[in-house]
Amino acid sequence: MSSIQRYRFVQNPRPGTPNFIQHDASVNQALRSHPEKPLKNRASEERFPCVLVSDRLEQAPASRQFAFELSPRKPIKGIGYSSKANEVATTGTSQAGVLCLTDGLGPCVAVALAAEHSDGKAKARIFHIAPHNHLLPVARYVKQMEKDGYEVRAALHGGDNDEPVSRRKADEVRALLRGLGVPVQIEDTGGGMDGNGSLGAVVEDDGTARFVMDVVPPK
Repeated sequence: MSSIQRYRFVQNPRPGTPNFIQHDASVNQALRSHPEKPLKNRASEERFPCVLVSDRLEQAPASRQFAFELSPRKPIKGIGYSSKANEVATTGTSQAGVLCLTDGLGPCVAVALAAEHSDGKAKARIFHIAPHNHLLPVARYVKQMEKDGYEVRAALHGGDNDEPVSRRKADEVRALLRGLGVPVQIEDTGGGMDGNGSLGAVVEDDGTARFVMDVVPPK
């Protein structure tokens, strides 16, 4: 467990080493948009599953609509899940090219949010929601984005249709977004540990934000 969510991509790592290496504290601090603010306490959060996502690199098709090409020059921000009911693991960015990503969903549901403003600004954020997590942080974020003038879209992935508690959580997430009036661009839920993959969001150079379901190495 660590307060640092930023990782660098290594295209040819040493044998037995994943493609994603967590940045050390000094590099992480230098990359922060608001270095004057204290780091969030993430003691209840599991680490981003680097090994799992690294294994997917050999399987991911480069031609998919929701693919993202990794770069050693751009960090990614990765999260796992929170063990506390009143907290939800989340990360976001307004920096272009910085992918926010989660994986290892199993019974958990991931929500990616793309927020775009008419003045050309955009934000990307993901939430990794375990069955025991409350949804209030998601609702608060959406309402704040709309208050600030952003239009918000969502993507859903994860969950396990064979587990009632997971099905109920996915239904809760759908109902929340519907109640908030957030359009869902991608809904791919219920696959379980074997069927689920990654979900992420990224801000593009043109001031838009888009969703990601596959990460691929540079060509």
